[in-house]
This record gives sequence, structure tokens and C-alpha cells, in this order.
Amino acid sequence: MKVHKSELDRAADSLRERLVSGATTRSCFRAGESAEAYYEKRWGGQEKANPWAMHRAALILSELSAIDVRNPRILDLGCGTGWMTAILSQFGVAEGVDLAPEPARQFHPNLIFHRASDAPRGPFDVVVSQEVIEHVDDQSAYVETAYEALRCGGHLILTTPNAAVSLRHPELLIQPVEKHLTQAELRQLLSRRFEVKNIYSFFYGYARWRPYRIQMRFGKALNAGLHLMAVCQRTQ
Repeated sequence: MKVHKSELDRAADSLRERLVSGATTRSCFRAGESAEAYYEKRWGGQEKANPWAMHRAALILSELSAIDVRNPRILDLGCGTGWMTAILSQFGVAEGVDLAPEPARQFHPNLIFHRASDAPRGPFDVVVSQEVIEHVDDQSAYVETAYEALRCGGHLILTTPNAAVSLRHPELLIQPVEKHLTQAELRQLLSRRFEVKNIYSFFYGYARWRPYRIQMRFGKALNAGLHLMAVCQRTQ
């Protein structure tokens, strides 16, 4: 199937080529430093979520509420400090997975957190991935992990930066691995294993503010939001 790229997608491709640092494909952990050690240090000093993260959380919960399942078993795949896992646990039975789960275990001792090498295979009703896939070298393997964790009929709810916009803000590229995807690339990646139910870009703001609602509407239509939301279903 031929994928038609939007003008913003093409602009992102052009920006990729011009980025001297190769930021969208870089993997630059310090010499001798493992990914586990890097995130152990990062999550250990970062307990609270910022306003952007809380807005993404609200959108994730909105998509979760639209899924027809009671008391779902939820996996937070790439849970960081575990703050989103704690929120998800209010809506179902939630567990988290991360390369470095110890900080999450300390911040939320009442919840279950797994090391990525020992990720549970499920079956889960929902897998949530918030701003993770762009920090993974092998993105196909990450999608496969989400697929294997879900029951047949289960859903993946995923957010990630929109490369068509995020590459214009190199100050946001701060982690050792930064592999941002355009909407077309994300759809193509996910559709290898999932039925993509919905995918759109979004802005940050407050839903009751009328200009924000207009902004969200046009952002979806023009793929102009800073981040992407994807909702997928495992059908086999």
C-alpha cells in the first residue's frame, strides 16, 4: 500500500537530512554507561510529571474510557518513575515495565514494576506507551513486545513526538536515543502488527478553552501538533 506523505512529513524528512547531529537516529550513551544505568539515574531524580505529561495523561485516559472493557488489566510499557502507572491503577489493575524499575518501586511501593528483561507476556487488555518508542533503537521489537503482551482484541494506546513538528525544536532532543517518527512512519510501523483505529496529532492546552478546541480540531486535520496519539487493536 502506497503511503502518501503530507507537506509536513516531507519537511520533516528534509530536516532529518539537514540535522548535522543526526538527532533522529542517534544513540549516544556515555562511554561505559548502560541504558539501564542512565535511566536509573534519570528516574531517580525525577518523581513528578510536568504539565505536558499531565495533558498527555488526560488524553490517554480519554482514549482508555472509550474502550469497552471493565476493570482492564493495563501494562505501562516504559513507565519511567511510575506516575502514569499509579494513575492507570485507578481505572484498572496496572503494572509497569522499564529498563530501570527501581525508582518506580521506591516511589510507588504498592504497585508492581518489572524490569524490561523480565517483562510479563500478559495477556493484558490495554498497553499504554507514553513518549517511549522515540527513545528505543529497535522500534519494531518494541512494537512486538506490546503486541505479545496484549490479548487478542486488546488495545495499544501510544503517544510520541510528531517528527513533522518536533524536529523543528532541537532543544527537545535531550535523551541518548532520539528517533522521532512522522505520522505516516508511525502508522506504517504499527500496522505491521496492529489494526490502527485512530492516529492524530495534538496540542497542549485546556479542553474548556474554546480557542484550544479549535486548535485541536485543525491540528488533527493538518497534522500540526507537537505529539501524536495512536490507538491500535490486536486482532489476531
